[in-house]
Amino acid sequence: MKTLFVVVFSVCAITLLGQKTDVNQDINNGINLAGEKVLQQIKIFPQEKIHVHTDRSTYVAGEQIWYRAYLVDAVLNRPAYASRYVYVELISPAGELVRLDKIRPVDSLFHNSIDLPEDLPEGMYMIRAYTNFMRNRPDYFFEKKVFIADPQSAAIKIIPEFDIDDKRGSLRIGFHRYGSQEADVENLKMRVDTGKIKEIDIDKKKLPAKTSEEFSFKTIPGKRQTVYVEFESNGRLFKKYIPVPKSEKDFDVSFFPEGGYLIDSAHCKLAFKALKTNGLSEDVTGEIFDNNDNLITSVQSGHAGMGSFLIFPEKGKTYYAVFKNKSGESKRFQLPATKPDACVLKTNWSRSKLYITLLKGIKYVERPLYLVIHTKGLVVYANAWTDQNTLSIDKAMFPSGITQILLLDGDMNPLSERLVFCFNENELAKAEISTDKPDYKKRERVSAKVRVTDANNNPLEGDFSVSVTDNRDILPDSTFTIVSSLLLCSDIVGYIESPEHYLKSIASIDALLLTQGWKRYNVPAVLKDSFDKPVHYMEAGQEISGTVKRVLGSKVNADNSVSIFSLNASYADVSVSDENGRFYFNGFEFPDSTTYIVQALSKKGKSYVELLIDKETFPEVKQFAVPDFQPDSMLLRYIEKSDLKYTDENGIRATVLETVTITGQKVNEPQRSSTYSSMMSTFITSDKFERYTDLYQALMLVGGVMVVGDKISIRGSSTPPVIIIDDVIWEDVDLRDINIMDVESIEVLKGAEAAVLGSKGAGGAIILTTKRGDITPKKGAKFNIKIVRPKGYRKDVEFYSPKYEPDDQMTGIDRRTTIFWKPNVKISEGNAEFDFYTADSNSKYSVIIEGITGEGRIIRTAGSISRGDKQ
Repeated sequence: MKTLFVVVFSVCAITLLGQKTDVNQDINNGINLAGEKVLQQIKIFPQEKIHVHTDRSTYVAGEQIWYRAYLVDAVLNRPAYASRYVYVELISPAGELVRLDKIRPVDSLFHNSIDLPEDLPEGMYMIRAYTNFMRNRPDYFFEKKVFIADPQSAAIKIIPEFDIDDKRGSLRIGFHRYGSQEADVENLKMRVDTGKIKEIDIDKKKLPAKTSEEFSFKTIPGKRQTVYVEFESNGRLFKKYIPVPKSEKDFDVSFFPEGGYLIDSAHCKLAFKALKTNGLSEDVTGEIFDNNDNLITSVQSGHAGMGSFLIFPEKGKTYYAVFKNKSGESKRFQLPATKPDACVLKTNWSRSKLYITLLKGIKYVERPLYLVIHTKGLVVYANAWTDQNTLSIDKAMFPSGITQILLLDGDMNPLSERLVFCFNENELAKAEISTDKPDYKKRERVSAKVRVTDANNNPLEGDFSVSVTDNRDILPDSTFTIVSSLLLCSDIVGYIESPEHYLKSIASIDALLLTQGWKRYNVPAVLKDSFDKPVHYMEAGQEISGTVKRVLGSKVNADNSVSIFSLNASYADVSVSDENGRFYFNGFEFPDSTTYIVQALSKKGKSYVELLIDKETFPEVKQFAVPDFQPDSMLLRYIEKSDLKYTDENGIRATVLETVTITGQKVNEPQRSSTYSSMMSTFITSDKFERYTDLYQALMLVGGVMVVGDKISIRGSSTPPVIIIDDVIWEDVDLRDINIMDVESIEVLKGAEAAVLGSKGAGGAIILTTKRGDITPKKGAKFNIKIVRPKGYRKDVEFYSPKYEPDDQMTGIDRRTTIFWKPNVKISEGNAEFDFYTADSNSKYSVIIEGITGEGRIIRTAGSISRGDKQ
């Protein structure tokens, strides 16, 4: 059974209709219920946000990404508790899912780690996080890019040389080495996305070197492509993703009039956004002309290829723009036409007030107009628009975040829309870090205290995560924080480059909001009583569901008994199918890779029914825009240090060995791999029965097993044994149908060993594991039994932080880059504390704290700790 949780927000948090504004207008009775209607929509379809704080943003293959996921409601940013699981994905530059973890809360907090395989190719990866309920709005999934380096990149630099046009591309690769270390390369392989691998023989060249042969591939218009490169150097593999650049000649510029339309004979603001064909921003300059080729104005893009300019369209004229990119390529674009019958919103921030005016086209027909203003669904103003020229609203009326201003007609149809951003820093929590000393020695204990208050120094309650990293290795990411994530990125569709920049620039954020939209709720539809409803529900726990129907038919069966059990989880339950043949098992949860056996029986206890298990689905993984990223000298030092740390803790990394031939006898270690296996059973492998011609002869090897013709009896039981082939139960199987040479092992369960099969196991069981895992007898499949391994939760992990005593011998080298990570620091009466020990390198440490208070105040602060031995 699935449950829809309803989050009821306090009405006092919403400024409803009828509140006095700077203009004393009469409140129109027709829209008095706007606030209540939006609140009703929020109750029907509450929404969630996620921010993920990672210990850093750059890693080396073989390390761990430590993270805390902050799950909050999308309106007030208060901690949300209804969803039981958060899903965290790691996506490769080629748009392939590398890892998917399902994590559950620990003491109401979501935190865990991502283990990076040691052979993970180098490149820019994406962390994506969501709940099942957030799948109703997949455009608002959390996304963050992290760079993962190959250890070999500290020694070898790859220099790609692309030649790209609209149809074909070619690539030559140059190899250089850093420093004086000798290096060579050989066995180069390359492929584009999921295409065939091309091997290029480069005859073990010493560096520097360059491939003499071109790698040619087909370019796909409108698709982001990556080249996967693999080669050997000094006995170790180097793997890397390289984004395929698009033609520098091609770029696109889109235009977005303020309020939706340009108006004749009025000063209009027109925003623009320039993009390369790979989806990344392009810096451009441009000139605006009328249809008589008269120059009107010159423009230049600002942050992330966006900008805006004012234009005064004259009646009867059209306009165009000529833009030039950094490569000197020019393109002409037509500007949007004017709309004579339009009425559009125009806004302007001045000091602490927002000013709103209307622009009306020359053919606009006067009609009743209404203005509704809300921030993330909280209505802060709703009233009829009268003939005043300008409406002013104090900044204090707006919560921090994106505000949508809607101009509506009498039928609540939208005529114009404008987005603005308000950032009230006094709504954030203040966090001050103090330590017991100004400077610390090698492997010395650091005791830190944090004071968390509001703007009036009142103590707050909540929790935060803290990361301490070595500045000699990596500097903290200042372009993306919990503030820009929850207030900006989580409410805008599309990728935002360096979102923290927008919190510091009114012009940049205005251009951003003119070019991208807020779509969490369709407010005009809500005002017409058309409410959006979720399709995906909040998960309260794990669930396995399905349908029972007649064998080889479409008719469903009601009142069938469905049982489930798991040996490794010591779990069992029974359910009954409903009138639609549906059944559900819920209210349980077990770790990932837990195996369950589900069996359906008819009302009379017969097995002649078919069991269909609902397949788990997950959101589509898409390729993302990958910037070209080259490691700098600081990053190279960190990569080399990380590789040494990995070797200290795990031994040498995987190496490529020369092919050798070993002559000797093959040894088969018994491996019980079946779900039904028992450590007490009789287990024989193929080397013991390979001289026999069929399985019946092989079974005679087992004590207690009697074979007469094609009849098998275990311990003289009159009940025939259950036949299980590759974990699937079969009936009426003639074992002569299975080639004995295809069988890897035979396992025989006797007596209590077969208790897992219930009454069916009274005669014991024979388990066959085949070499290929796909052998199918001619008949006898059990339609009423299924083995399922649903996605379970990832077990809790804890960051290891060493503790040193004053008398400890200084053995080994402490090469930590993440000096300390704690995802669950509690704030009580405004106070919190944590402690850790310094590492060996003389450096300054960065301390990053991110968190949320119980009332939804965002916590974010940065500090530093000095680590230097006195000489």
